[in-house]
Amino acid sequence: DTVTRQQKPKQSRGAEIVGRTLHIYCLHAKMKLHGLPENLLGEILGYLPLDERIKACMARRILWKMRESLDRYLSHVQLNSSVHTMLFISSLRALCNMVDLNMRFYGNDDFLSQIGNNEMLMPLLARLSMVSSVEVTDYGLLCLSKNPFRKLESIDITFCHKTSYAGTFPLRDAYPNMIIRRQPEWMDGQFVTPFDNDGAHTYWCDGTFLFERDQQSCGHVCSLHKWSSASPDHIRNKLQYCDFVPPAGWPSWTRFCYRPGVSLLRLQHEGNDEDEKQVLVGQHLYGLRPPKAFPKYEHKDMIPLDSSRYFSWDNQLLLPEDHNMDDRYIMVSRMKVLRLPHLMPPVHVVQQNRDFCETLKIYEDDESLNLDQCEGFLHHALNIHANRVRES
Repeated sequence: DTVTRQQKPKQSRGAEIVGRTLHIYCLHAKMKLHGLPENLLGEILGYLPLDERIKACMARRILWKMRESLDRYLSHVQLNSSVHTMLFISSLRALCNMVDLNMRFYGNDDFLSQIGNNEMLMPLLARLSMVSSVEVTDYGLLCLSKNPFRKLESIDITFCHKTSYAGTFPLRDAYPNMIIRRQPEWMDGQFVTPFDNDGAHTYWCDGTFLFERDQQSCGHVCSLHKWSSASPDHIRNKLQYCDFVPPAGWPSWTRFCYRPGVSLLRLQHEGNDEDEKQVLVGQHLYGLRPPKAFPKYEHKDMIPLDSSRYFSWDNQLLLPEDHNMDDRYIMVSRMKVLRLPHLMPPVHVVQQNRDFCETLKIYEDDESLNLDQCEGFLHHALNIHANRVRES
């Protein structure tokens, strides 16, 4: 019992540590390995990452023979390669005690289809994470929703770029209390903006947002990417408003293609207030696309909290007292982010987004209209107009 409560060993020496633990236990108990209770063996091996667990079983013949029955005692697993994913999927029937599964970027629709179509596979599964799994699509989420008898509490599909906000609706219907995460945790909260008459911008963990203003106030994050793997806290997004009204003279399709984006940079937390975070938010003042070179960590020292600064087209900081409106090209704001009382949004806000998505689908199904191309056209049109204004 003492052995099973030890801390999880490091992955690099995990198999060796567990092997020695088993050897010492057997010597102390004057037993052979095959004489240990199955549940004790299963719990001890459960402390290993999956690849180390496989190595341990391959190293001892008796463990290899018992591997299927030992799988019953696995409750937490993190996958570390595509090979382990295949081995894991092949063992699904034995994993009756699995509670917490982190597939990292090895998740795929085949796995979701298998557990979605068979309620006997991992019936206790409560938490599923598939961050950055590019082979997970809306079809996989639909398959998972077909088995609402599970005890699923949360799913994390952050950076699963082949999934969409609309693709989560079947999961919401099947699991009304499920926490659906589509963005990093540091992006959840009430962003206290420094803009006049704009109030807080609230983002829930599923990408739903609500702004305290009269127009362009409700919608969802429809795209989220890291600028580079070397800087995981520098992220660009794209916002889909469900209440955008095109200005006079704009084509009707711009209602769906006006999807502006910003760049966000997480700042390291300082102070003792765990309920408050800080971020830098950068945005172009012309066009729709977020700026890649902004914001930067050094901007923290240039921009006081709850304020904005402007930069010229050649990335020079513009001081408030020596520039006019035509000089402004990029705005960077420093905001505090307050903790949310609830991770998931109110039902009526989700319903607004659902109604919009149903209308949007009519346009997406029309092969004569490519929404991404139309968005690109709108972006360049706004940029050209802005350049003409500046030149005049």
